Amino acid sequence: MSRSNRLFQPRVASWFAGLVGGMLWLTALLVTQVEAAVVGAWSGGSLVGQDDGDLAAELGLEPSEYGRLRATERLGIDDPDLRTGLDFLAQRPFRLLPTEERGPVRRVSGHLLRLIRHCASSEADAGWIYECWVRLAEDLAGSVAVGDGGDVAAAPAGSTFRVLTRHVPRDWGRLEWQAGGPGRFQWAADSDQAQWMVSALTIDLGVSQVVSFALETDQPDAEAAPRWPTGVAKRLEWREDSAAAVTLGLPGAASVSPERAEAWARLGRAGFDLGLWDSVAAGQRRPLTPADNEPFYQLLRVSPELSSADAAEPLPIRDLIRQPQEHVGQPFFVQAVVKQVTRVPSDAGDRGTQLGVTHYFLLHALVPLPRPLRLKFDEERQIEYSQHFPVVIATRRLPAGLEVGDQRRQWVAGQGVFFKLWSYQSQRSQAAGVEQWAPLLVADDLQVSGPPDTGNPPWPIGGLLLIPLGLSLLFLLWAGFRSVGR
Repeated sequence: MSRSNRLFQPRVASWFAGLVGGMLWLTALLVTQVEAAVVGAWSGGSLVGQDDGDLAAELGLEPSEYGRLRATERLGIDDPDLRTGLDFLAQRPFRLLPTEERGPVRRVSGHLLRLIRHCASSEADAGWIYECWVRLAEDLAGSVAVGDGGDVAAAPAGSTFRVLTRHVPRDWGRLEWQAGGPGRFQWAADSDQAQWMVSALTIDLGVSQVVSFALETDQPDAEAAPRWPTGVAKRLEWREDSAAAVTLGLPGAASVSPERAEAWARLGRAGFDLGLWDSVAAGQRRPLTPADNEPFYQLLRVSPELSSADAAEPLPIRDLIRQPQEHVGQPFFVQAVVKQVTRVPSDAGDRGTQLGVTHYFLLHALVPLPRPLRLKFDEERQIEYSQHFPVVIATRRLPAGLEVGDQRRQWVAGQGVFFKLWSYQSQRSQAAGVEQWAPLLVADDLQVSGPPDTGNPPWPIGGLLLIPLGLSLLFLLWAGFRSVGR
């Protein structure tokens, strides 16, 4: 073989290999695009890419299952994949949920128009699924609304969005539910009634019609029924900003004080989910639990916006011990002597860090009692507080003049929102064989102060010095009268 041939053959081979590699790459690319198009058609026209795969994982589903849910125009409430997704969301910790809007993840906010409560189609599947109709308060970019006529239009403020969830505020269970078919009950807001402000971080399911059970999709009129933008959410958040509407949402509305209703409305305006108070109210006189995590950090997050509230009544220790659940979320004025200050950091990935609470401080303090207080647990176990009662205050910032450390003795004063009657063990309670109770407050604008004024003016020093002189004069007078008598 000549030298020219030896030089030519490797060059031809490399060109041929490059040509074959290019053809294989184009073929793979074409196949990938075809597969994406097929999956996209299966998911209602949206390509199931990396983001959709992540969202499917948020629901505990496979990408194809999530794609099918988004493609289904008549979605049965007993659909196994739908129930799996709702159950998975309901049990998923808040810190593992999406933290921002992106693509099919969006926040919807508005007024609650109607609730439909669907029971399980089988005894093995317990619990309710709530279908929540929300009239949007602001434009929902990227979504569509389909009216009765089938026309597709952008979803501006005033249009309707449907949220499917396992959780609504527990107090709403007392509403006047009307039977709306087998296994279905509904409630609708009156036209002259204040409608609750709600919000939800939803994962989009597209535009669909929701029916009670899959069999209803075979009904003749199912095709003509309206379809609406629909999403699934962990919970329907109650972010009420009206005191009148707050009162309507609580049991025993006639007995709800205006102060409590306004305090809750102020929290709702700041972005606090009032429905979280359900679990807090049910966990009074107990240690802190994982269920307290979300409301506690949400309250810390909004606490800077509550410092300008009107002057609150003094902290009622006895009332908080008797009925703590009746006072959650209510602001009180507290004046206490701080004994210990602890800084509590939030780790990366914690819910507190996600909400912007990188750290907070716990102030262990004592408040003066107007009269002794005895807690009697049973005939043998009791504990008495003669002058002071413990309180714990959580705050994101310390007042000037107060530092972290033990063995403190500094009076502070300010307004705090009552969170919980906290149960824990102290040396004194262990000795008595009982649990220590202490109100846990969340405050923001504490100030260093002096001890409270008891209302009794102190004795002047000069008056104290005159006491021995007066006693001496009395003794001399008594001795003189005795001698005269003799």
